[in-house]
Amino acid sequence: MDHIAYSINEKKVTVRLPEQMDIQNSGEIRKEVSKLVQEKKDMDFHFELSRVQYLDSVGVGVLVGFQRKIYGNGNDVVFLNPGDQVMRIFETTQLIKVFNIKHTEAF
Repeated sequence: MDHIAYSINEKKVTVRLPEQMDIQNSGEIRKEVSKLVQEKKDMDFHFELSRVQYLDSVGVGVLVGFQRKIYGNGNDVVFLNPGDQVMRIFETTQLIKVFNIKHTEAF
């Protein structure tokens, strides 16, 4: 599995997610990011999605879970630079209505 990279500056953690988020690796991704969310409870999180090429329903559930957990801490979540395929999934699942999605410079 590709490792998750992240950077921290001021009050924001930016997490670069791997090319694939599916049933095979979502458990490990959830575990790594949940630990980071726990350690950085007072920070906003930006998830860089530009590398994500494949996202199944388990991966979608992981992203929804991250948002719930971070919002529960009183912080903001932004999903950055999803590609066309990931955007289609967000549109199909209506997550574009609940996710804060921005297109910016890639991490």
